[in-house]
Amino acid sequence: MKKNALKDAFPRKKTIFKLLLIMRLTLILTMINIMSATAIGFSQNTKLTLNLRNASLKDAFNEIERQSSFSILYKADAINQDKKVNIHASRATIEEVLNTLFVDKKIHYKILDNSLIVLLPGNNNEQQPVVKGKITDSSTGEPLPGVTIVIDGTAKGVTSDIDGNYSIQVPNTNSVLVFSYVGYKAEKIQISGRPVIDVKMSAGVEKLDEIVVVGYGTVKKKDLTGAVSSVQGDALAERKTTQISQALQGAVPGLMVTRSSNAPGSTATLRIRGITTIGESSPLIIMDGIPVDDINGINPNDVENISVLKDAASASIYGSRAAAGVILVTTKRAKEGQLAMDYNYEYGVEKPTSLPSYVGVTRYMQMVNELRWNDNANNSNQYPTYTKDVIDNYATLNANNPDLYPNTDWKKLILNDYAPHQTHIL
Repeated sequence: MKKNALKDAFPRKKTIFKLLLIMRLTLILTMINIMSATAIGFSQNTKLTLNLRNASLKDAFNEIERQSSFSILYKADAINQDKKVNIHASRATIEEVLNTLFVDKKIHYKILDNSLIVLLPGNNNEQQPVVKGKITDSSTGEPLPGVTIVIDGTAKGVTSDIDGNYSIQVPNTNSVLVFSYVGYKAEKIQISGRPVIDVKMSAGVEKLDEIVVVGYGTVKKKDLTGAVSSVQGDALAERKTTQISQALQGAVPGLMVTRSSNAPGSTATLRIRGITTIGESSPLIIMDGIPVDDINGINPNDVENISVLKDAASASIYGSRAAAGVILVTTKRAKEGQLAMDYNYEYGVEKPTSLPSYVGVTRYMQMVNELRWNDNANNSNQYPTYTKDVIDNYATLNANNPDLYPNTDWKKLILNDYAPHQTHIL
């Protein structure tokens, strides 16, 4: 009897549980409908007036929030805030405004309640362009696996496979791809609408150690044991001189540069550790393995580096000609895969800081007479060259006959206040 009562009770409890569950779900759905209706009613009652031309989405969002109590939420890196939009709306609802802004369906919106709008990017992966290609070594043509390809300005990227192939989805056809690989120069390439971009990467060349030419080859400067000094061509070109001998002054230890004249075109004398013999003490000059007579015939802008051999070991290479030392000049060479043409133009003005003052014609004649009088052991004639009458009346004589009695300001006639100079190097 009791067993039958229990069996009858279980189905009854199960039915009551179902009824309670249905009532609970009905209540939840009713509340959601009420909230949605409230949000819809509020959005329908809100009227916006916008007149934006070539404005960004961010400016449009700010204007919507200014004219209403809505707050727009979105993820900054998921929505392109700088996208330009045009909208003209007069007393429009929030739905009408948002539908106009997101007419391309790339952004979805959801009005959650009476003051909150959530923006989500649309599922438009199929619309995003895809760029693919192959990455190889520029010198060997071998594919490069593991190259990192990143969209410039973002963290989105891929790596190339074992055959050097890659494929990446980009936001738009004007994106910039950055290719980087250990030991190679990074490459930045703009897509410009191209679906296939093959890249040839060059090995990165870094200046690790300074190389010194020692006559029988090259050696790293840190491994050098002989008495050799080196100067790079860039340091000589920065001195802006037309002669290498002048540019070397004070640049190489143990190399003495002496100038005996400041006349235009005058050269300097080079000595390595002073005068080494009673004969010729000039060092041997070798340019790219060929002896030259004058180092000043080399353009300083063409010099890659200059090495000065100062010890006796240089004689074992060049013989007796290197008794006074050797200056090795290495000129610049073309680089593989690089085409360049440089043109340098320089213009300057030379102006003397001071010039000596010269005496006039009358004082000049008096000094010449004094010179001759002293040379003649002070005889009785104090005017051996110019008479006293000519000296005393020279101004009158010059006024009457300036050709016979001239008075020329030679400094003003010959010298200018400044001298311009210009240099053209192609």
